[in-house]
This record gives sequence, structure tokens and C-alpha cells, in this order.
Amino acid sequence: MAKPTLAEMKTAFTPHIPAGEVITHAAYGIKQPHILLIVLLMLAGILPGLIVVVVMTKHYLIGQSAAGVTVLQIKGMTNLAVRKAMRFSSQELAGAQVKTSSAGLFTNIKIIDGQRNFVAKFHKMYSRDNQVNAEAIAAFAAAA
Repeated sequence: MAKPTLAEMKTAFTPHIPAGEVITHAAYGIKQPHILLIVLLMLAGILPGLIVVVVMTKHYLIGQSAAGVTVLQIKGMTNLAVRKAMRFSSQELAGAQVKTSSAGLFTNIKIIDGQRNFVAKFHKMYSRDNQVNAEAIAAFAAAA
């Protein structure tokens, strides 16, 4: 199966948002284990390092609507089955610690809201629209 399109990503949010709400931006991102852990396990042998990366990498879809941001932890890049869903309303984003950054290849979004935390990086090369959508979501979250 190929990477999901923007339309398929937006459709994945339908059961997790209120009726009538529309996802305007959606992006795919990941959270990998800390790089030092990967390097140490690669030094021990290539296989342990690869296993840690595959097992510990979390895959996310993040979507923005007029009312807030919805985060879906999915099973993988090509499998959009949802493991966990989090919703941050505009009011919750205003009270949360939101940090965003965007550089050449990645847009990073970090939302810390008490017990619900979200951290992921969104790669420009995933798709033509991924970085544009991730930057729009980051700007919305930071401005809330």
C-alpha cells in the first residue's frame, strides 16, 4: 500500500471530531527514540538499533479544524488504524505550552498540556503538502 494521500488523512479524522467539523489541514509525523539510544544500540550491533527504531517509533496524523487540533497515533505510515486519539481545543491550546519550529527538512510541534503531551516531527519529503500543512497547524497551535 502506498502512502496515504491528504484526502485519506483527512478522512481518518472523521470518527474523532464532532459532526459538522471539517479538517482544514492534516500532516503525517513521527516521534523516534532519542538519537543517543539509537547510536548506543547501533554500536552494540546493527540489529538491536534497527529493532529499537522500528518498535519505538510512533506514527502520528495531526489535523486542524476551526475548533482546535486533533492528534491521532496510528499504527504506521501505510496503516491508518488509530491506536490513540487526542483533541486539543483552541481554549486548551491557549493554556498549554506550545513550542514549534520549522527548518529545512522538519517542522516540529510540541504541545504540553498537563497529562496529555504530544511531540512529533513532520518531514518535508513525506509529501508535497506535508510541510505546508504542518507549518499551518504549528502556526494555529502557537497562536491559540
